[in-house]
Amino acid sequence: MWDEAKQIRFNKLRATERQGPLTEVEHAELVLLTQELDALEAASLTPATARVQQERTRLEAENGQLEALLHEQQAYLAIVRRLVTELQDREQQWRARYAAITGRAWTAEQTEAS
Repeated sequence: MWDEAKQIRFNKLRATERQGPLTEVEHAELVLLTQELDALEAASLTPATARVQQERTRLEAENGQLEALLHEQQAYLAIVRRLVTELQDREQQWRARYAAITGRAWTAEQTEAS
């Protein structure tokens, strides 16, 4: 368990280390305190890391579903565009046939009256 006494000792050893080399005993003590602190920090981060990983997994699955939806919508849009082109071509053919039959161009008023 990390307590205030260990924190004070850790800080003192770090300050001493910044001023010059530690004794072998001080160095060993600092290594042990550092390892203990690292282990405590790792343990405290484990739940958060697990939550982040779960969220990432969820987002990746959602992203895959959204990509599938996008591809489906793009395929549908291609179908709609082909249909619109076919309808426009058919309209042009009817206009041409009308002009060939009557000798007159089809007008917007005729389209609205139909």
